[in-house]
Amino acid sequence: MRRTAYFHTLCTLLLYAFLCGMPAAGSAADLIVEEAPSDPTHYSSIQAAIDYAHGILTSNATTTLSYIVIVEPGTYAGGITLRSNIPVQGRETMRTIVNGGGSGTAMTASGVTGVSVRNFTFKNASVGISVAANSTVNILNNVFALGSAGSAVVIQGSPSSSVVNNTFIQNGTAVSRDADSVLISNNLFSNNTADISQTSTLATESNISYNFFQPATAPKGANYRPNTSFPDTLPLLVDDAAPDAHLQAASPCIDSGDPTIADPYQITSGTANLSDIGAYGGPYADTIPALVTGITSSATTSAPYIITLNWNASSSYLVGGYRVHYGNAPGTYTGSDAKNAAGAPLQSPVDVATDTTLSLNDLAPATTIPAEPVVSTPQPLNGSLVVSWTAVSGATSYDVHYGIDSVAENVKSVPVVNSTTITGLTNGQAYKVAVSAIAQTTYYVVVTAYDRSGLTRTPGLAHESGYSAEFIATVGPKNESGLSNEVIGLPEIITGYPNLPNSGCFIATAAYGSAEAWPVRILRSFRDRYLLASAPGKAFVEWYYAVSPGLAAFVNAHPVLRPPIQALLAPVVVLAAFATAPALLQFLILLAAGGAALALFSRKGGSNNPSRGVFK
Repeated sequence: MRRTAYFHTLCTLLLYAFLCGMPAAGSAADLIVEEAPSDPTHYSSIQAAIDYAHGILTSNATTTLSYIVIVEPGTYAGGITLRSNIPVQGRETMRTIVNGGGSGTAMTASGVTGVSVRNFTFKNASVGISVAANSTVNILNNVFALGSAGSAVVIQGSPSSSVVNNTFIQNGTAVSRDADSVLISNNLFSNNTADISQTSTLATESNISYNFFQPATAPKGANYRPNTSFPDTLPLLVDDAAPDAHLQAASPCIDSGDPTIADPYQITSGTANLSDIGAYGGPYADTIPALVTGITSSATTSAPYIITLNWNASSSYLVGGYRVHYGNAPGTYTGSDAKNAAGAPLQSPVDVATDTTLSLNDLAPATTIPAEPVVSTPQPLNGSLVVSWTAVSGATSYDVHYGIDSVAENVKSVPVVNSTTITGLTNGQAYKVAVSAIAQTTYYVVVTAYDRSGLTRTPGLAHESGYSAEFIATVGPKNESGLSNEVIGLPEIITGYPNLPNSGCFIATAAYGSAEAWPVRILRSFRDRYLLASAPGKAFVEWYYAVSPGLAAFVNAHPVLRPPIQALLAPVVVLAAFATAPALLQFLILLAAGGAALALFSRKGGSNNPSRGVFK
């Protein structure tokens, strides 16, 4: 009865956990897509996230769940099939790229409804988005730059679809439609072979309005730009080639959109708070400025410690200023020890307004001496040694010291890792190795741009760009620990010589069939601890490595010899195992051996004593 109750309770808990992991009835769930997901609940492809949501929605026709696929910045493969009621949205238009693979269709919608595709950049495809079979798809705030052979958006037999606030740069045909009910509004067309292509049955330019054409080509529709205020001119994008479709300050597309559409940035460039034309206008524009580029930097090598940064100014009219973030760990920018030129503290992030330079003055690097690492016996490789050690708190790098007669002969500096391979060594030659820990204060600095909205900023999410490339500066004294314990390693050919298919080396490995067989490991440990610690032992090892490869190859070629050689090596292995065992284990073995010898001696002595037989 108790087992039944326990089983029932367990099942109830598992069911509860499962239900808690699912979106609640009537709720919306974001399915996150990343190039290299660090979260097991995220997806590595756009299609996988769409298929998951589609499976849930179609398995239960009465469900009130809703899903949206959110795609983080990165480059993703095209050939994507859209599904009904599953919108797809990029996090940051400029850096969330769908690549069509050169000749394919990046996204296909056939017979779907309730779908929006927004905030992506489409590249390298024959067709960017294909909409057919009475689909309802809203294509919003994307950038299409497919090349002169590409058709950006093709809409056939889907009169309820729309193309709003997109930017089309150097495509073959930007938009094709076969119904004048397809809305084409607030789009920016620049240097396409054909901007809008209609079937011959469409005699009107209905539902084409507030678009910018450069050069101006038919059909234009109503209220198109350029107009009398802006004669046929360039759209003044930040960068046509990248592309960066943000607008420069003099662009004719600013505040020229449909007056009924609000500006998501809440920025007034002129007298009206109107929406811009193109991918960064309208209510669905992402509000993330482009990454800051062109960062140059320098750092002083002696006190006073100063890091100076410079970067390129953005030509986007939306950018209102910059912030510098700094700290003492990668991705953690919580620094507070810098000062400005007047000596006032600079807490990260530092708002520099529209300046494009900043000096972090009077930095205060730490002077703490780190602890000594502990080094393990090196792993031998052909002409190399793999050296491993324990991590030391606060260490920013390590120095590996090694040599034949002294560890002071060579030094190899390595970053914050716990092992390295020393190469260029001589097989059969013993090397002494030790490691020291280095603690030198390191600063990690990035720059972000923020927009002019004055709204809450979150880097890479809203009204502030993602972090720029990280500048790393090592500042202050090099604080070095003492040397670790000294170990001895002997490079050797462990991949078989000559021509040993069992990956063995030398006689013992050939006899036991593997370099990792436990008798071979014991013999290697005995060699490192005892033979290499004395001049005669070292000479023996060097002689052995000179003569044994040929014998090992012979044993490997004649497997019948392995059992007798193992028998010959058995006493040596036993002695080596005893010699390398912990002291307590050695004592217990000697104690047991002594007791066994005493018992055996007593038994033999009793059998030869004639008086014992009298009293039996």
